[in-house]
Amino acid sequence: MKSNFKNKHFSLTLFLVFNFCLLLPLGLKSAVNIHHLAPEKNHDQEILELRNLIITNVDEARKKIDEKILESQIYENKNIWLDYVILKIDLYRFIGDFTHMKMELFNALRSVNSKTKPEQKLLLDYYKAINYAVNKNQKKHISYIKKTLKAAQKIHFKYLEATCLSTFVKYYFDHKNFKKGREYIVKAKKIFKEINDYNSLLIVDIREGIGYFWEGQDQKAISKFQQCLQYCIKNKLEINKYYLYVNLGETYLFMNEMDSSKYYYNEFLKHKKQADIRDVYQTYMGLEIYYNKIHNIDSAYHYSTLTHEIEDSIRAIADKNLADELEKAFENEQNASIIRNKDEVIKSVKNSNRLILTFLIIGSILLLFIIAMILYAYRTKNKLNKVLVEQQKSIIEKNELIDAALKEKVILLKEIHHRVKNNLQIISSLLNLQSRNVDDPNALNVLAEGKERIQAIALIHQKLYQADSFASIDMESYIIDLTQQLLRTYISNEKKINLTIDSPNINLNLDTAVPVGLIICELVTNAFKHAFNNKTEGNLIVRLYQLSDPSNFILEVKDDGSGFNAKAKKIGLGSEIVESLAEQLDGELSTYSSEEGTLIKIFFKQVES
Repeated sequence: MKSNFKNKHFSLTLFLVFNFCLLLPLGLKSAVNIHHLAPEKNHDQEILELRNLIITNVDEARKKIDEKILESQIYENKNIWLDYVILKIDLYRFIGDFTHMKMELFNALRSVNSKTKPEQKLLLDYYKAINYAVNKNQKKHISYIKKTLKAAQKIHFKYLEATCLSTFVKYYFDHKNFKKGREYIVKAKKIFKEINDYNSLLIVDIREGIGYFWEGQDQKAISKFQQCLQYCIKNKLEINKYYLYVNLGETYLFMNEMDSSKYYYNEFLKHKKQADIRDVYQTYMGLEIYYNKIHNIDSAYHYSTLTHEIEDSIRAIADKNLADELEKAFENEQNASIIRNKDEVIKSVKNSNRLILTFLIIGSILLLFIIAMILYAYRTKNKLNKVLVEQQKSIIEKNELIDAALKEKVILLKEIHHRVKNNLQIISSLLNLQSRNVDDPNALNVLAEGKERIQAIALIHQKLYQADSFASIDMESYIIDLTQQLLRTYISNEKKINLTIDSPNINLNLDTAVPVGLIICELVTNAFKHAFNNKTEGNLIVRLYQLSDPSNFILEVKDDGSGFNAKAKKIGLGSEIVESLAEQLDGELSTYSSEEGTLIKIFFKQVES
């Protein structure tokens, strides 16, 4: 009875309210009107200024871009909103925050539709290519860059065309094809000059200097870095200036010009609080090498410890920034939603005013019928909403439990590999300390070899810690890092040894990767120590490829050194280690040597985990 009375009372009230509304002046529907002023500044010019601001002042750029994203969300302008989101993606790429970059990229991709501008689609394709590079998928990375470059040339999108060419520079430098890389540098510079984008031109110049450094043309690298440094000082590009201090310090370090190296590292340390944390990390690594070179083991160990600490800090900061960004995005969305709701209320009032004219014709009887239908729909909707809310709550709770379990598993596995890597680094540092008390050259040699074997295993755990999957290891990336580490240790600057690594798309599990890594460490170390004693230059090739049977592989290590007499050669510890590890992999080892060089071939099977 009480419920029926309430419903009847509610219906009567609505009837009176609607009839009262009939008496309102017809001019009411024009009382509410909203005018949005067009932006005074040209949008394309504003995008260009924000892009330059990313390079000169990251924090200020982030603040302005966030404001523009919120503003475009409020007024539901999808294309303008997407322009600002693309700028934010580029900001995260610039500072190396690839987790945020990926989050914003997929947020943008979800909004792409038939009305999206071709330039915006191409920019998103470019950042998809960058994301593939971050995930070590070089095949898709290059495929997307080629496709994007061709499309940008077709629609005369000069900025993206030059950016793609600059990306090819990094790709060819990473693969030691310096001649090809410099060809793309010339093309990229020409376009950036055409469009007067001198800040992007600076990035290409810095990349050119890094290419000279990796190629061994240290004086050209110094000259290029100094030229870029003067530009940064003139234009107050502080972040890039600090980055150039690090590169100059590192280049002088590997030229054995220790005073110059220490000067630039000290210049950087004066500004380390304002610098990118990645540059701080690189500086600490450089200072560890610097103090090792001058035999100051205590200082070397100190900077080794700082390197490990800042590595953990980088991960912690990235996690905190991601959480802050998600919270901020939620708040922005809430604010935009409130304003949109106000607009909806205003629109609803306008619609109600139009309905008044209709109700004047239809009459009171039809009005009562409509009210009854509204009440019925309202009650039905409430019942459905309660059921949906309960179901949604149950689904959310289950998803949270699943997500928490998965995150805990990933964190534990990463922590295990991280700690194993750190423990191995500590052992390596202890061997360094122990070598201070050893005068016997043979004993020092044994300690050095032991340290390299430990570093080979530590590198595997580092790769697993950095990877998205713990099931396997990308061997090409691992072999490149390992051989470069050995090259810096055993080959002096006077010798030019060309390294070629050929193991595309080879992934091995941990039980197989460890012995294979140790074998490569032994064979490459042996080649560097003995094969090129009477030569100033040479070539060393490491190949790892899969046979038709997916579990069978062949490892080849080939040099064009002086060779050796296999029968007369005394079997050392390294040979015993290689033979033992090959047996562990159920493998077969073959050696071919002549005056033209040595080839060692090992057939092996992947160990079942």
